Amino acid sequence: MNYYHILGLSQSATPQEVKKKFRQLAKQHHPDKGGNDLYFQKINEAYQILSDNKKRANYDFMIKNPHSFYTPSTPQKQKKKQKDPQEPIRAKRYDEFTEKEKEDWKKKHKKEEKPTSFWESSRKEKKQFLSETLISVILFFGLIIFCVFYELKIGIDEIIDFFNE
Repeated sequence: MNYYHILGLSQSATPQEVKKKFRQLAKQHHPDKGGNDLYFQKINEAYQILSDNKKRANYDFMIKNPHSFYTPSTPQKQKKKQKDPQEPIRAKRYDEFTEKEKEDWKKKHKKEEKPTSFWESSRKEKKQFLSETLISVILFFGLIIFCVFYELKIGIDEIIDFFNE
């Protein structure tokens, strides 16, 4: 698709000639006036390239050197292709995954097996359980001793004397 042929111009056309020819063809082929929508889009695309000096220089270079990978300036970013709204969205099936994707999925969804008894738990869990239990026992007996002393109204000196006898 040659933009010069679409607009009916030669490569030596001036920017004013490009603009004049675009307006003429746009009026003639505009979809609101019964023109072809696809052809109008091609006319518009050709004008967008040929009206900008950098884009036109790139385009002229590409026409003269069709097999070259070099362009004199940075190429224009391509627009993202819009997805067809009628196309159904489908997730990958497990058998379509690569081996690496399968391993990653297994790691991500791996359930940790929790121990069923105290002796199957890890050393860290055992230490935590025993320390929590010991603290609970100490607090419990401390509370009992406090209640006994409070009820009997016995001083600490009397308790020491009692054990010394």
